[in-house]
Amino acid sequence: MSVKKKTAKAARSRIDFLRKEIERHNQLYYNMARPEISDQAYDAMLAELERIEGEHPEWQAEDSPTRRVGASPGETKAHERVAHAVPLMSLDNTYTAEELIAFDERVRKVIAHPRYVVEPKIDGVAVALTYRDGSLVLAATRGDGVTGEDVTENIRTIPELPMEVKRNAAMKGELHLRGEVFITKKGFAELVREMTDKGEDPFANPRNTAAGTLKLPLPGTALTPDA
Repeated sequence: MSVKKKTAKAARSRIDFLRKEIERHNQLYYNMARPEISDQAYDAMLAELERIEGEHPEWQAEDSPTRRVGASPGETKAHERVAHAVPLMSLDNTYTAEELIAFDERVRKVIAHPRYVVEPKIDGVAVALTYRDGSLVLAATRGDGVTGEDVTENIRTIPELPMEVKRNAAMKGELHLRGEVFITKKGFAELVREMTDKGEDPFANPRNTAAGTLKLPLPGTALTPDA
């Protein structure tokens, strides 16, 4: 077998491995709330898969993890699935100074003098909110970025979230917002203490707990930063 064929065979094998491994970690993270690796390690695998697929476009597939966002379409069966009016795409990650400089260079090709706002990342669950004529009518999880789960009734239990927004007559129609459902550090600590006192197994981390609030309402959730 030629060196070229051996290299292609190794690349094909690596693509198959990465796709299966990434899907396995998607299931662990989104469906089972039992992540095994860090976000950085997951992003590294996804970036490697994107690179190899880019080098071998003949092996690209519509069901590849690089073509989808977040959990798989079958993430749960508890809620009805709905289509997002505006796709919820994910943001790219940057882990090195070189990647950050490259990002700034891309921005400056569009904006001459950009200004940046930096804030802590909230590790929660992305949701899409739809207000119609000022009233909240739909809340959906990000899902695969195109469709998500209808969690409107659970979202209504969050006291910080307004059920009505003021809009003038010229702004009738639909308003689409994107938010992040999360549980505060204080709320999570109190919940863990209560569960421990009752002899129950406490939740693993705030992010998974926040995801649980979309199916079983829990105290301490919010849509605004509160560390």
